[in-house]
Amino acid sequence: MSRSRRMAIAATAAASALFVLFYWIDTVELLSQQDHEPSTSISIATQFRTPDSDNDFLSSSSALNVFEGCPEFNHVRPIGCFARSPPPTPRPCRKCSSQIHLSSGKNVSSSITISFAIDYSCSKNEKVNVNIMADGRPNDISANNTSTYRIKQYTSTSCMEDDPKKCKQPKSNVNEAHLCHAHSFGTYESDWFYHITVDGLEPDTHYSVEIDPPPCNANTKPSFSTAAWPPSQLKKTSTSFESIYLSHQKKASTQHNGMKIAIVGDPGQDDEATSTFNGIESMKDDLLLLVVAGDLSYANRDHRLWDKWFNKYESLFSTLPMLVTPGNHDIETDCCDWSVFKAYEHRFQMPEILPAELGYACVQADSSPPNYNFAGNYNYGNAYYSVVLGSAYVFFLNTYSDSSKKSPQFKWFSNEIKKVDRTVTPWLFVVTHGTLYETYQKHLEETGQMTMQRYMEPLFNKYKVNAVFSGHDHNYARMQPHGKKFKPTYITIGNGGHSRHQQDEKKHNEKWLVAMDWWSWGFGTLTVLNETHAFWQTHFHNDTNIDFVPGTDSVYLINEYVGSSETTMP
Repeated sequence: MSRSRRMAIAATAAASALFVLFYWIDTVELLSQQDHEPSTSISIATQFRTPDSDNDFLSSSSALNVFEGCPEFNHVRPIGCFARSPPPTPRPCRKCSSQIHLSSGKNVSSSITISFAIDYSCSKNEKVNVNIMADGRPNDISANNTSTYRIKQYTSTSCMEDDPKKCKQPKSNVNEAHLCHAHSFGTYESDWFYHITVDGLEPDTHYSVEIDPPPCNANTKPSFSTAAWPPSQLKKTSTSFESIYLSHQKKASTQHNGMKIAIVGDPGQDDEATSTFNGIESMKDDLLLLVVAGDLSYANRDHRLWDKWFNKYESLFSTLPMLVTPGNHDIETDCCDWSVFKAYEHRFQMPEILPAELGYACVQADSSPPNYNFAGNYNYGNAYYSVVLGSAYVFFLNTYSDSSKKSPQFKWFSNEIKKVDRTVTPWLFVVTHGTLYETYQKHLEETGQMTMQRYMEPLFNKYKVNAVFSGHDHNYARMQPHGKKFKPTYITIGNGGHSRHQQDEKKHNEKWLVAMDWWSWGFGTLTVLNETHAFWQTHFHNDTNIDFVPGTDSVYLINEYVGSSETTMP
């Protein structure tokens, strides 16, 4: 940027009034403390004003900031806020727990995170108690005494219309993104989100959970199972693959073997998503975990829809631990301060590497434009992490954080993957939102995906990642890239239920495309059978048939890291 331009910006900024978003994040971390008083409290609160017009949301009359992380044409952006109204008037405290959901800790065999919301009108120091009980052994663990205890809360601009469709762009399809309109957007204050992570659980054990304040929905009965450890799949066997196949076919539908998970992408909360989640719930007794590959609630800057999403599917989320990765529709750039991923970071608690570093967007949008680089805006926290899942090591990566060679994400991943002991966890999987091998036109060659393909795919190949699961496309595709060196199987499972499918005029004749389906909705299941074989199967339905059809696509994966002379079954 030229010196004259910098001076002009500085002069404009000096002459402008500085308006800052009424925005505060209060995060409290209590680590194994008996009294549970907040040990850390961060509160940022400043004045706000009512906007004069829609132009105020992007007005150059506000204070300006030179943001060096953005492209040249967008170096100058407002940092003021134009919140429409003050936070909601406090109402009487509703003492019950809502939005209850479970997440795995670092090791699915021994840790769990219980998350729930308490009304924002209640005190952040509201007394809570969580008991985790192994079946048949009441009061086995009191989470308040053996846990990492966090409270999160955020405030953001949000669609506040009684009819959310009024927040859409005029004359747009109802599925399009919410835009910043002065007459429709106001200040949203979230509930208090409690995240209690408990370690030291027993492997291969079923637990029930009691929360006080009790669930707002009296039918909610949280429970979960831990994975086996050491995983039984590690036992070497000379059994022929045909025997494994026949045994699995006989037992898979009736026997929970501790290593079967459901994977879905882009669910949202439409009727199709409800059918998908109902299908997963019908199988949950055989499932250990639910993986959601990004674009979770499709709130699109109507933060009330996050509340609705968690409560709508609470019966599933409170009984099947969930691990997530961020998608482009989880970015939700704040209309005023341009911060990103607020809801996603505060509402979940994944097994973080370090506390989250939340940055700012380079463009004002509820999600990422096709080829816009959000690099460097979101690191650590729930952005990317890893878990030990029985005999598998699973990486959750973020295609909307920088993944180039000098980025924190790349440095962490390249250091972490080389430490994985394949004699303990012989299977290695990766979950992202954007796929590295794209067959559908809409998201072809997007910046985040291409950056990850360039810098991180070589590590996938070097360390023989077995499979990469993604969403983003509202379709299904299974891909097997070929080359002189090993490459993982890539599976896109983004047909969880949101919006429309992404049929296009492309011929879809890539040599690495093995299977595809752009007309069905649903999810997939991954079952690790032993150290050499795993089974992938889809469970789909469509607009005219709500019954699930298993095996729309299925394949036995061979762990080439361990090595096998067997061949896959058709």
